[in-house]
Amino acid sequence: MRLGLLATFILCLLATISPVHAEPITSKKWRVIDGDTIDITIRLRLASIDTPESNQYCYDAQDEEWHCGLVATGRLIELLVDKISCELHDKDRYGRYIATCASNGLNVQKILVEEGLAVAEYGESYRADERQAQEAERGMWAGEFLRPRDWRRRNR
Repeated sequence: MRLGLLATFILCLLATISPVHAEPITSKKWRVIDGDTIDITIRLRLASIDTPESNQYCYDAQDEEWHCGLVATGRLIELLVDKISCELHDKDRYGRYIATCASNGLNVQKILVEEGLAVAEYGESYRADERQAQEAERGMWAGEFLRPRDWRRRNR
């Protein structure tokens, strides 16, 4: 009997402290932090992708350096028009909500990966899109680059 009450109490407690919202949150106001982070009164990290850091450079097919971090950030700004809707999944180790976001009905993560401005990370969600971008040599795949996680390790 006590065990059943304790289990019920714990389940109720977990339900009230869960970081995941049942319904997507929407906003007409946001601020882009970088290519995969948005602030809409709460900090959101785009789920399943990683974009170059703001001060990261890549190389094109002619071995010319280009500012891929700023390009990815700029493209995210372009994609976020009118109203955005984000489905929250969890929180990361930095306290940011992990979210899948759409603007005008378009999944922004998918577009960034398809255009070669983000890599598929943390799961399988966008692996096929990454392979297509790589085969078509779009964005970062047109030349040489360090995956963002590797770049961060080298530049701490």
